[in-house]
Amino acid sequence: MTSSNSKKYNILIVGLIIVIIIVLIGFIIAFFLLNQDEKKKLEDKTRTIMMYIVGSDLESDAALATAELLEIEDANVDLSAYQIVVYMGGSNTYYNNYVNTGENAIFSLTEDGFVVEESFSSKNMGSSNTLSYFINYVTDHYDSDEYSLVFWDHGGGPLIGYGHDEITNDILTLDEISLSLSNTIFKQDNKLGFIGFDACLMASVEIAYLLDDYADYLIASQETEPGYGWDYSFLGNLTSSSTNIEIGKAIIDSYYNFLDHLEYDYDITLSMLDLSKTFKVEEELNQYFEGADQVLSSTNFTSFARKRNSTKTFGGFNSSASYDLVDLYNMIDIIELGENQDLKRALEEFVVYNRSNLAHANGVSIYYPYANKTYGSAFVQIYNTFDFAPNYTSYIEHFAQILLGERLRNLDISDSTPVITDEENYDFSLELTEEEVDNYVEASYIVFRRTDDNYYEALYSGTDVDLDGNTLKAKVRDKGVQVLSSNDETGNISLLEQERTDEYTNYFSPVMLTYFSDDADDFEMDAMSGYLQIRVYHDGEIEVMGIVPNEELNNVAPKMLTNLDDWRTIQFLRYSYDILDETGNYTNDWVGSGTITGWELYVDEIESFEKFKLTDTENYYCVFAIRDSQGNVSYSRLVEIN
Repeated sequence: MTSSNSKKYNILIVGLIIVIIIVLIGFIIAFFLLNQDEKKKLEDKTRTIMMYIVGSDLESDAALATAELLEIEDANVDLSAYQIVVYMGGSNTYYNNYVNTGENAIFSLTEDGFVVEESFSSKNMGSSNTLSYFINYVTDHYDSDEYSLVFWDHGGGPLIGYGHDEITNDILTLDEISLSLSNTIFKQDNKLGFIGFDACLMASVEIAYLLDDYADYLIASQETEPGYGWDYSFLGNLTSSSTNIEIGKAIIDSYYNFLDHLEYDYDITLSMLDLSKTFKVEEELNQYFEGADQVLSSTNFTSFARKRNSTKTFGGFNSSASYDLVDLYNMIDIIELGENQDLKRALEEFVVYNRSNLAHANGVSIYYPYANKTYGSAFVQIYNTFDFAPNYTSYIEHFAQILLGERLRNLDISDSTPVITDEENYDFSLELTEEEVDNYVEASYIVFRRTDDNYYEALYSGTDVDLDGNTLKAKVRDKGVQVLSSNDETGNISLLEQERTDEYTNYFSPVMLTYFSDDADDFEMDAMSGYLQIRVYHDGEIEVMGIVPNEELNNVAPKMLTNLDDWRTIQFLRYSYDILDETGNYTNDWVGSGTITGWELYVDEIESFEKFKLTDTENYYCVFAIRDSQGNVSYSRLVEIN
């Protein structure tokens, strides 16, 4: 090869190398640009949040649904990234311009506020057809990269369901919600971003199990929610690049921070569950309870009942009903069937984010029958239809059979009389037999004041009873609560203990409340019977928590509709009973006196709530009550304590 040819060859090689480099650079640039387009597409996602609002009494009595709409309108939502579409119905009265009485409506958020898209005659909000119609309407009319669904109203957990249409008195069961979603496009690889329940008691593993085919995440509360519900100002903090986890955290943080800064000390729980982890939780739970129903027997049932009784439960203080929902993590900690670390790890991965001011509220609940014997058999029958964790289902079915079955032992202290051990501090005690101790789960006491007409007025009850060997011991002095008014009047109130923790005791107190306006030309008046929630800390501090309405809403848990400041007057009710039989012994067959006494105040006259001290000028009596493993209660004879 000549030198000139060699030179040409070298030039050719260099040229080829340059071409290859240029091509590679082109591929790199193209790949980078394609990735940038993909990144932009992923980050600049448009989302549609569907809200299914059952107005119920929350709207007709307190305009709370309308308040949520105003909150959303004021949130400064980025409408280029988020579409908010609402379906509202199920209320007798509405306090907005979007829904008329006797109608349902679909409306969406615009820069000028909500605008009505469709109105039609009232449809049953407790029907699966209504829910699926709304979801399909949105997907047909609103193009979006991702959709999510929020349910707003009352909730009753997995066995009751969600919502209360006060026109039809119907609710959406979990099966109906699942059926609704199955009739939409949201399944398999096209799931909702999240499903949220702005409702009570819906953060259960069973609900997650029934919804994991339709959504990536579940956002819900273990405990009841106050009437305020979520704080929708979080919508203004979302951007087009916000992930579902970031959205969930924003919802939970805004809810927690809003309630935590209010005057009243609410019980707060809200958590986000990764529904893709539901199967693993069910699998580990099923394995953990393998053979548990063989271990459980009528012989050792008391041990299991004691553990169930000490497990963290939800809904008892903020509702007049019992839903038998317990914290799943706390349950497996207490029940101690064996190695539980795999199940705990599965739960820790399942609960993405959780905030609560309650001890042992770890983010997810489960049904465990015990307190609600009235609906026990029906609840277990419903539970069997879930096809959830067969070994756990078998265990609670066996547990319920013993709980609701033939009485195991006869725990009867009706012939026993307590003994006063310290007159100054009003200490009293009661000796139990070995058989009574073996079947004992919990004890309480009731303090009565004898009235002038020889009836007995229940002042307060308590469970702060110690079992020392075979001896029940209680100290009842200064456990009551009295109200001090600005006009120097004082009066004791009736207290029914609902829950005791290491820090405080929660009580209900029956009340009647009234509201009336001062405007004679546009006079308004309202009244409600309910239970004032009192929290007495063991250091002596007393807080008013709120008011639970004394009403049934098809078993769904009522959100706390009201605070004390929402009313003008309050009457603290005191009931008196004939509690003695013809021989003068105490009987649990109480006969009401037929009269209700009360002490009425203007709410703004209340100065404080303080400890009530039993006086030597009144006749006070006390009785022990013992509950056995099956929930049967036996009362001792009455003893005078001063």
